[in-house]
Amino acid sequence: MFCAFSEYPDIKLNKPVVSTDLQETEDTNEFGKLMVNSRVIFNCKTDGLVENYTYDITWFINDNRIGDAKAKSLRVDDLNDGKGFLLEEHWKSKYHPNMLVKCGIQARTQGFQAPTPILMSDNFFAGIKIDQHYSKNFVVKEKEKLEIPVVMTIPVSCQWRKEDPSNNVKRNCRINLLNGIPKYQTDSGTCKNGIKKDGVKFTSQLCGIHFNHLDWKRTKYITVWGESDGMINNGYRLSFIRLYNDDTVVKPTEYLEYWTKIHLPDIKVLVEDGDDSTRGTACYSQNDPHMRTFDGRLRKEKNGLIA
Repeated sequence: MFCAFSEYPDIKLNKPVVSTDLQETEDTNEFGKLMVNSRVIFNCKTDGLVENYTYDITWFINDNRIGDAKAKSLRVDDLNDGKGFLLEEHWKSKYHPNMLVKCGIQARTQGFQAPTPILMSDNFFAGIKIDQHYSKNFVVKEKEKLEIPVVMTIPVSCQWRKEDPSNNVKRNCRINLLNGIPKYQTDSGTCKNGIKKDGVKFTSQLCGIHFNHLDWKRTKYITVWGESDGMINNGYRLSFIRLYNDDTVVKPTEYLEYWTKIHLPDIKVLVEDGDDSTRGTACYSQNDPHMRTFDGRLRKEKNGLIA
């Protein structure tokens, strides 16, 4: 349908949605081996496209227009065949994951010089984030553990020899993230191995999680423990943890370099007192000595006294 007084087509477009996937291409490396490259793509999808119109796709990252990714006058078949994608080469030299991606669509047809006004998608968060569907407040009790869910919203790119498409190769295409305590929270007088003694702790200084080419859709978990301070506290203690890539420890492979030094916003964790069970109790000793601790456990020492 056309409007005689309009400068652009009178067509109603449905709001587009950004999705992500992997696209495989082949090339020959410097050693003459045929390689398969599996790279991240973003697609601008919408329903109800009409055959006798063509469409312009425009991409934005963090509200900045990505000029190299603009596609004009695409037919419906072109869109179905994958034209109009946002590719890694459009953004990886300037942007890093944990970015906001959105697209806009416009329609064109004969008889009108201008396309329709651009219709924008919602922002798509592209990266790694804490899954807030589980909990918005993370609380761990002293001497107990807490698992914080982490999800990835874009695939992990990979490269392999076409003659060797084994899953072992694809698992080695991965993003490694370490658990840590933010520097502003640490103090050399109260911390050991970078772990804040009166907050949360990890099993190891080099604990962390990873996502690989095959399991990037799977939720991973940061496991932390509430550190007991041996005191009865009123209220919660506040601690922060950080999930980050340290390229001096685990450097991403060349085709994943845009993940280097990525980190999530610091995660707030409340530590709930776990020493309250000792309230109103006493520790004592009977001769030998037979000792009973605050929490009621019996301890016997037969090889001398304990100061």
